[in-house]
Amino acid sequence: MSGRHTPGPWGILSMAVGPACRAVSIGQLNDEQGLDGVSDEYAVCVVPLIHDESRPNAALIAAAPDLLAALEALVISHRALCDSLDWDEQDEAEQAKARAAIAKAIGAA
Repeated sequence: MSGRHTPGPWGILSMAVGPACRAVSIGQLNDEQGLDGVSDEYAVCVVPLIHDESRPNAALIAAAPDLLAALEALVISHRALCDSLDWDEQDEAEQAKARAAIAKAIGAA
């Protein structure tokens, strides 16, 4: 994977409901977009609404850029805090899990 992901914030851009398809389009939000001002130009994915888990999955995907930014900030601040205190194996294991999740999210894993 090369390049960066579509910048956040992401949200639900549109909802297609018809006889053959029920789905939500998820992508970059700006002042002209959103569920009421539909534009799929910046869509990053479409989630078919075929299972009970579909809407929660769409919400999780839409939150991805915010979750990534929060985890990156937390890793940096946690590492700085732990450097000034006693660092133990549990701290290192938590840091490793967080760094692995970040790598997975940015396509480096």
